[in-house]
Amino acid sequence: MRGPAGKGEQNHGAALTADRSWFTVTVNMAKKSQKRSKEPVRVLWDNPPGAGQGITIERTIAGHVFSRRVGPRGLLTPTETAQALHVSRVYVYRLVWDGKLKSVKKEGRLAIPLKSVKEFEAARRKKKLRKGEKEVWLTNG
Repeated sequence: MRGPAGKGEQNHGAALTADRSWFTVTVNMAKKSQKRSKEPVRVLWDNPPGAGQGITIERTIAGHVFSRRVGPRGLLTPTETAQALHVSRVYVYRLVWDGKLKSVKKEGRLAIPLKSVKEFEAARRKKKLRKGEKEVWLTNG
């Protein structure tokens, strides 16, 4: 006679056994073979930097990569903004609430203009640079 699985017992596969008054049903669910990407949104800044600089947003969904181009006057979601600034999404909301990042409502959703993101990043970069230090940009070409 076999009762319910005790501590430490592992049941593999599916089995049904009937023995007088006891029966055991064991069903193991298959694990999802697809793991969630650590970086669901990737932000690629266009080169060279400047007023006309845009970005390319790449999203990975079910193993497929979808990309969209955001021009200098485009709008970003809070998640995309967080990836662009290398901060958390919660911190992006805090920046919006504190008035450090401008935002707009588009169809009931929060959207952040790319221009505002670039201005914030430039101010942040300026604070990091020490006096007399110059910024160096590497270009291909």
